[in-house]
Amino acid sequence: PPLFSVAEQKILVPESRLLDSQFPLEGASDADVGENSMLTYKLSSNEFFILDIVNKKGKDKFPVLVLRKLIDREENPQLKLLLTAT
Repeated sequence: PPLFSVAEQKILVPESRLLDSQFPLEGASDADVGENSMLTYKLSSNEFFILDIVNKKGKDKFPVLVLRKLIDREENPQLKLLLTAT
């Protein structure tokens, strides 16, 4: 099964960040080879971010959060999102 090298990632998103700002995430790895090593990522439902997948050199891909709605710190001092890999 895919494994993340860290259980939790913290990202600081200033209120001044523009829409479509990107925040790279640590991806998962899988010991399988070939077709079985291809990872699919999914982000928990939320109104602020969407998930994009960026290709690295070679076949590696990594997940990136993309800001789709500005965050008001008074209304949302902290967000918890879940990224899964299969």
